[in-house]
Amino acid sequence: MFLLENLKRELKYKIANITNIKVLGGLICCIIINL
Repeated sequence: MFLLENLKRELKYKIANITNIKVLGGLICCIIINL
């Protein structure tokens, strides 16, 4: 049970990191297009 909770927490962090990378990538692309 404890292991499952840790896996869920790690998965949430990974999803959050992937989302942040995508958002940052999108912002960088917009900045490059605008330059």
